Amino acid sequence: MDVWKAKGWHETRVEWTRNSNGTGWLRIDRGAGVAIKRSEADVFEVLLDHLGEDDGWKARVYVLRRLRRESGRKVTSGALRNRTYLLRNALERAGYDRWLLQCHPTRGMRFALRPRS
Repeated sequence: MDVWKAKGWHETRVEWTRNSNGTGWLRIDRGAGVAIKRSEADVFEVLLDHLGEDDGWKARVYVLRRLRRESGRKVTSGALRNRTYLLRNALERAGYDRWLLQCHPTRGMRFALRPRS
């Protein structure tokens, strides 16, 4: 279990578990847990990688390259947009703000939680 702090929030706990079949389980601040499908879990893990070392933004090209390398399949820009949409829907279904997954035309993508200082 990792502890993160979102800008403007009090201490926030993020529990992320990756299952052996590739799916994931996410719980934020002891709220409702949400099951994440394999393709969306791949995106989520790329965005969580090195979260504390910078402002969290990952260029879309970087995310696409990581997904292609780790999956061994061709992942298109459209597929990444679709996975982002599905991941946001999963967050919203569990009662979380869908905009925790942020996208910016020039900065890229990020999961908008910051490490506890």
